[in-house]
Amino acid sequence: MAEGECKNWRDLCNAALEANDPDELLKILQELNRALKREEQVRRDFRAATRANKASGEIRLNNYRKSNDTSGYLKHEGADTNERNKSSLRGESP
Repeated sequence: MAEGECKNWRDLCNAALEANDPDELLKILQELNRALKREEQVRRDFRAATRANKASGEIRLNNYRKSNDTSGYLKHEGADTNERNKSSLRGESP
């Protein structure tokens, strides 16, 4: 395997199966470990970004609802915005 070349973990597993030299096998397993750690970090970053994006979208939606609420419904303590949204989708008034 060339220096600086990044292979995916499947390719590295196949290379480890075919390795004949113990030193070569060790190098492949070390690269496999790095590849798996990279993939794990990418997945963590993706999940964190997805959660942050979803949370900011919910905040924007709730702020929009509050700013456009003329009935005062959302100003009451304990008002459930999800129930309001569900009833408006069914065509019911709050």
